[in-house]
Amino acid sequence: MTHAVAQLAAVLATALFIFSLHWMNDPKTARRGVAAGVTGMLVAVVATWIQPEIIHHGWVALAIVAGAAGALVAVVVTDRRLAAEMTRFLLPRSGVRIAVVTE
Repeated sequence: MTHAVAQLAAVLATALFIFSLHWMNDPKTARRGVAAGVTGMLVAVVATWIQPEIIHHGWVALAIVAGAAGALVAVVVTDRRLAAEMTRFLLPRSGVRIAVVTE
């Protein structure tokens, strides 16, 4: 039963991510896109967490805490910088992260 719920949640999370990307293309629906992306991520994390194979729940909790800390830093930095400055600030660093992850 848990596997079926987890698979259904994974399909729901995937659909939410796809709609999120579509809705973020238009300024009128961008907020809906962000909300769908956040909801999709929450569903994906919970679906992973309820898997019976997950025995070390501390790692999932640590990832949630790390994500929340990153979000807090992003909110603080965004409040202090304009959107254009924020883009110039984050883009070079995101390329470094992508290079590190793909190698």
